[in-house]
Amino acid sequence: MKKLFIPLVTGVFLASLLFMTLPSGIHAAEEKNDCPIILAQSWSSETAGLYRVQALLNAQGYTAHTVSMGPISSAWDRACELYAQIKGGTVDYGEAHSRKHGHERYGRTYPGFYPEWGVVSPATRKPNKVHLMGFSFEGITCRVLVQLLEKGSAEEISETTDGTLSPLFAGRHSWVLSCTTLATPHDESTLLEFYLLYGIDSSSTLGILILLSEAAFDEDSVYDIDLDQWGFYNRPGESRRKLLSRLASMRFLDTSKDFSYYDLTPNGIYALNSWVKAQPFVYYFSLAANATRVQGLQNFYPIKSMTQDLKNYSVFMGLFFRETKPFPINGLWYPNDGVVNMISQNGPKVCTGNLDIISAYYGQAFPGIWNYLGVMNGVDHFQLIDKTKVYDSDPWFLKHAELLYSLEIP
Repeated sequence: MKKLFIPLVTGVFLASLLFMTLPSGIHAAEEKNDCPIILAQSWSSETAGLYRVQALLNAQGYTAHTVSMGPISSAWDRACELYAQIKGGTVDYGEAHSRKHGHERYGRTYPGFYPEWGVVSPATRKPNKVHLMGFSFEGITCRVLVQLLEKGSAEEISETTDGTLSPLFAGRHSWVLSCTTLATPHDESTLLEFYLLYGIDSSSTLGILILLSEAAFDEDSVYDIDLDQWGFYNRPGESRRKLLSRLASMRFLDTSKDFSYYDLTPNGIYALNSWVKAQPFVYYFSLAANATRVQGLQNFYPIKSMTQDLKNYSVFMGLFFRETKPFPINGLWYPNDGVVNMISQNGPKVCTGNLDIISAYYGQAFPGIWNYLGVMNGVDHFQLIDKTKVYDSDPWFLKHAELLYSLEIP
């Protein structure tokens, strides 16, 4: 299904190096694994963004798949969708989680990109693993998926007593070799403050979703908001009028915390970072972007090449100040890529108990910590995964894929 691209929220060193593109199927580094690379993003055109990167990597002999989840769904719900799309089967949001938040437990059914995921390979005698790579909010989604696979959910285990517990919530599944995050708001994005200040509230969001759902009434529509668990789909025999009436009566956006908007609030970030931790046998990588420059004494403003639609956001983020509660936002937060503050992109720091270690990557990766790949200066949020006159991301993705395939399976 085609999907419409909609920009949504979800110790620095220069890492913008230029790499030569290798001939098709030839990789310079010694390959120690052949795990598929799963590219995760929200709601994007199948000809742009990470879908383009998928084609690039596959043409170079790697195995890559792109997964798209609901653009305003919570990190938990997206992790469940990501799991089902990789492994195959029906999305299970969890008995306890679904009851708590008031939506349906089961979602769509997928054939799976990699059904043999987690199956012990006769060649290695180890479970088949994947490389996860998440852009923007999907970096958080990938973190949550790794956490659930490794540690499970005690709440789901205790409340699912009918034998229907998803393997995702059982834990003890070391099925991820690496997790790479690209321009991810690990510690909040002050862009959310912009939306709150200028009235982007639950009512206006619901209105947008209703308009998109109406467009999705047609089978050939390019729209798909991936919110089936909340009833955003056409029920059998339901007319367009009844669909719109039913959706207009919904009030879940006013009361539920099961959305990305909440996950990106300070309280939401605190909640996520308090239980989602770096796992000891997973290689974590992070890459940041910054398209601002200092102007005046300390404020940061967008550079000329920043995407025009992001410049107003960037100006706001380069000026926004918060004293202490729940944690201070000061000049360290001003550099940004038009969507995410640069300081938030290298890894989780807020409410982690200092358990997640972030260390600059200098040629050797270590599992269980964040190997920070640095910042792409002069590149905005969406240019980071694009191919334009401003920045061609292809060499970076090829070089990083080479790094991922050089990792040894523990």
